[in-house]
Amino acid sequence: MLDDARQRYEEGFKKILEKARARDLDVKTDMAVGHPGEQIIHRAQLEKIDLIIVGRRGRSMISRMMLGSVSEHVLRYAHCPVMVVQ
Repeated sequence: MLDDARQRYEEGFKKILEKARARDLDVKTDMAVGHPGEQIIHRAQLEKIDLIIVGRRGRSMISRMMLGSVSEHVLRYAHCPVMVVQ
């Protein structure tokens, strides 16, 4: 199952990389298994990142309380500044 997911995401990453290269942008992609927020924070610490930029889905307050929010988790626990974009 993880191999299928990895293959699907790698195909998606290829499209992103093509678009980025067409605009002369340097983009690095990576995949990790685990809680997304914790993995983002962990990778930022390993890579000594000084700013994390995460997206926000715009879920309702009730949905966020029940499901949690990756961007909210990163915002609360990251070692560096976090920019949340919508």
